Amino acid sequence: MLRTFLPQNATFVTLLLIAQADNVFSFKECIDFISCRQRLVDCIQESGCDRVLVTHGTDTMIETARYLAATIHDKTVVLCGSLRPEAFRTSDADFNVGCAVGALGVLPAGVFVVMSGRAFAHDAVSRDPQTGRFVAK
Repeated sequence: MLRTFLPQNATFVTLLLIAQADNVFSFKECIDFISCRQRLVDCIQESGCDRVLVTHGTDTMIETARYLAATIHDKTVVLCGSLRPEAFRTSDADFNVGCAVGALGVLPAGVFVVMSGRAFAHDAVSRDPQTGRFVAK
């Protein structure tokens, strides 16, 4: 479906579609985050895509971004999530995915977190303990 809307840039979406279709893995099912993060690195490296969007839970997104950045240097990887679950009417999930897709088109190679309309480099983002929002470090 995304290929219909993004015909010239559809390649960077391929990994996301394959991961959803084949149930590559879910972080919720992981006991060992290191091995799950390594599986994600392997999927990204083997994908042949130079731009990759990863939807991720917000609790451990920053740690995953840092892990990816240690090994992925030649691709643009954007992680995004939502502060409110997609099932909620007030969810920010659609907005964050839209911003992440836009960011993929303009960001250089590297690993980024995109939340609430802002793109952060993996090493320049933290989470405000009071609000839970992602902020510049």
